[in-house]
Amino acid sequence: MLNKLNYCPVNVQPHTKAVYKNVEQKSPDIFENNNDPFKNVSFHGRDLVSMLAEKQVDKDLKIIFEKLDGLDGDEFAQTAYKELVKYLKLEDCAPKELTFLEKEGRPIASDYKWYENKVIVYRNYFDKASKAEKLGYIAHELTHCKQTSNILKTDDPNIIKQYAIAIAMSDFNAAMSTNPQAAASLLKAKQTGKEKEYIQTMIYRQAGATYKELITIFADVLKLPKYPLNSANGQKALSDIKAQSLYNGATEQGWNNCPLEKEAMDFENFIKADYCKYTK
Repeated sequence: MLNKLNYCPVNVQPHTKAVYKNVEQKSPDIFENNNDPFKNVSFHGRDLVSMLAEKQVDKDLKIIFEKLDGLDGDEFAQTAYKELVKYLKLEDCAPKELTFLEKEGRPIASDYKWYENKVIVYRNYFDKASKAEKLGYIAHELTHCKQTSNILKTDDPNIIKQYAIAIAMSDFNAAMSTNPQAAASLLKAKQTGKEKEYIQTMIYRQAGATYKELITIFADVLKLPKYPLNSANGQKALSDIKAQSLYNGATEQGWNNCPLEKEAMDFENFIKADYCKYTK
């Protein structure tokens, strides 16, 4: 997932080489009865809107900000990253450090690539940002990392398969918005009466590959103690899987409406605001 600047999707593709046709969105049945009871649950302990309105800097963040005093450039970014990993209790899942790349192709400053388990910042935008903005970008991507970690650590034998299907659906949604052969593929499927079969075949084929990536990349995380499915964390995981399945990162509307992105933006804005209070 990415951190949006001025949203402008460019050559958006699914994360693997699988090619999807641009067809109408359908959801596998596993998500249809999820009423999303935990859609407003935040990982950060308190309501972020209320936190933003507070005049005092969060005491734990103040300690982090003090460690950043006098630091600049990559040293500032890497130190901020490592401290925020500890703040979010992500030491057992998050990458050990930031990955710096020159540019990505889209106008984005940062991204969490789960299929590599990397938090990436792109110098063409990140290096020009203020310190508050840099902290916000890092916080945004680590929120996505925490969402992933929480799903992986939920105690349900089907949770990884469900997550793989949700990611495949999200990739499919993005491809639907960018594939120029959409009309012909959809028409052919409809004409043969196999539209639903076609869509499910494409999604589940991708989900199989995604499942293998998840259990390989996060093998160590999957060995960690689990959250009960009926706990707040477990229900949040189900809510986030549903949100992932409906996510279309190739459109501005899809990005703005995704609960996963909203939570990440809330924490990004909170961190930026708190740092600005601290530096006044």
